Amino acid sequence: RVRLAVVASNTGQDIWTQSRDHVIGTQEEPSQPIVLETHAPEREGVYELRIRAKQQGLRSRLTLQSEIAERVVQFVVLNRERPQLSPEQPFGTVVDIDPTHPRWWERLTNIRWIPAPRRGPLNSDNSRPLQHELGMLVRLAPNAEMKQVSWEAYPLPIERPGRPHILEIEYPNNVPQSLGISIVEPNAAGEVVPIGLDSGVLVEDEARQQPAAWARHRLVFWPKTESPLVLLTNQRDETAAVYGKIRVLAGPQHLPAQEPSEVSGPNQRLWAAFMDRPLVAENFTAPQKIDRWSGRCLDDWTTFYEGTRRMADYLEYAGYNALVLTVAAEGSTLYPSKRREPTPRHDTGVFFNTALDPVRKDVLDLVTSEFDRRALSLIPAIQFNTPLPAIEAVLRAGGPETTGLQLVGTDGRRYRPGHGNSGAWTPNYNPLDPRVQTAMLEVVAELVSRVGDHTCFEGLALDLSADGFAQLPGPNWGLDDQTIGRFAEETGLQPPGTGADRFTRRAAFLAEHQATWLEWRAAVMTDFYRRLRDEVRRANPDARLLLCGTRLFDSTQLMSALRPALPRRLPPEEALLAAGVDVQACHKIDGVVVLRPNIAGQG
Repeated sequence: RVRLAVVASNTGQDIWTQSRDHVIGTQEEPSQPIVLETHAPEREGVYELRIRAKQQGLRSRLTLQSEIAERVVQFVVLNRERPQLSPEQPFGTVVDIDPTHPRWWERLTNIRWIPAPRRGPLNSDNSRPLQHELGMLVRLAPNAEMKQVSWEAYPLPIERPGRPHILEIEYPNNVPQSLGISIVEPNAAGEVVPIGLDSGVLVEDEARQQPAAWARHRLVFWPKTESPLVLLTNQRDETAAVYGKIRVLAGPQHLPAQEPSEVSGPNQRLWAAFMDRPLVAENFTAPQKIDRWSGRCLDDWTTFYEGTRRMADYLEYAGYNALVLTVAAEGSTLYPSKRREPTPRHDTGVFFNTALDPVRKDVLDLVTSEFDRRALSLIPAIQFNTPLPAIEAVLRAGGPETTGLQLVGTDGRRYRPGHGNSGAWTPNYNPLDPRVQTAMLEVVAELVSRVGDHTCFEGLALDLSADGFAQLPGPNWGLDDQTIGRFAEETGLQPPGTGADRFTRRAAFLAEHQATWLEWRAAVMTDFYRRLRDEVRRANPDARLLLCGTRLFDSTQLMSALRPALPRRLPPEEALLAAGVDVQACHKIDGVVVLRPNIAGQG
């Protein structure tokens, strides 16, 4: 007897059930596949299809072991139209803390997961009251003075977890500081994971001259528990951090959207947020599901369904009409991929003992469907800083075919990049090699084929960070025989081509012809970016390729070249050219946009 049940994932309530008997396994009639049909619910949400097979008959009653097998598969039902929400009540203050009051914690109730002896302040004992012209403040001592990070944590009693809340922290606008702000709370397994919701306040030194006034930092979050903590940390070693009252606002079930403005609507200028890591669940504190076998909290469809809805709500609430979302990074993806062979780093659902995902979840398809019905624009971003299966297969085979696939330097050795964002070694692929470029184009083509038919698709963003191979690490790389042979053929110059010391002699020769060498490499990369643009426009003729230099200047060579000095050793344009990026040439390509990196401030 096979029983099918469609169950609401959040409540466990049966939506639909069916049982059928089958005779299997006899010698006269060999076992055949059993075809069963079920109906998806009309109501939007996350559901589980539970299949249970039991043995019927006398034998099962004698052995008391009737259950043969059970399988659970999770799926999402999403309406084409955006659900209509009832009018929401406005935000109102639900928590009000004056941390300068000596016994502020006595007003708080419903603090459950903090041990009873520590109902009061949780801190590093490095905070003191400070009299400011605006009133009393809390001062977190400089870290160097205390030889440790100065911090203070405040419990926030929450009545309705899962709803949007706004954390508001007051601070004076004329006190230079770097104040870290984090929401800390345990997950469903009672563990506090390292990746959470982090924000902060930066006040530059120039602010000392302006008239004193209160400023407010606001952070939207969705609490998972009734007792999250807000953790305030001093991010500077030499100066103190200060702040005033702390409030939490709550009320509506969903974030209200802003009224349409000149940047919203079709054919209007994009006002895009940017997420350089695929942390849809983490950034919007989406709930995870406990795996009963391992006791771990893992990503199921509810995690990404709630995270995607909250992400879209936040974009509309903050006034954005687009999002640049990194969907392939750190060896993982938010979609099934044959070209990348992704790891479970950003989708841990594969570890469920019940095998909820018969195939890898296509979170990107969920995001694009959500953006389609909200008329939001999406620009997927991709990083190239992990191995490509197509290139690794050639390298494993060995032989002369491997020449040119990896960057070679002045001593003939291969490039050894540092640790990337994923903590792993970045592959030393040579982006000047046509085979490497083809493998990268295939990755992009696969991604575009998955999103190109969605109305929200506006283009693709390519990450040019120094820990990847979408650009070059410096002028002294790319000296392998194949690359130098192409350079000689296309420029007419003849670098040394033979001998054990040919790499050293090539470096000296190219130093004398550095302008030609850098311009040739940049031209090869510019042509590659143009081909990427063409691939993107196969799906949408108006789509754009964004070149994102978020961490382009993180390489040791570029940082050294751009460090302020008298006289300046290398103009910024030449520094970028050394990385293979010709900004002026890229600007001349229709549909290619170079986004300039800008560091707002550092602690």
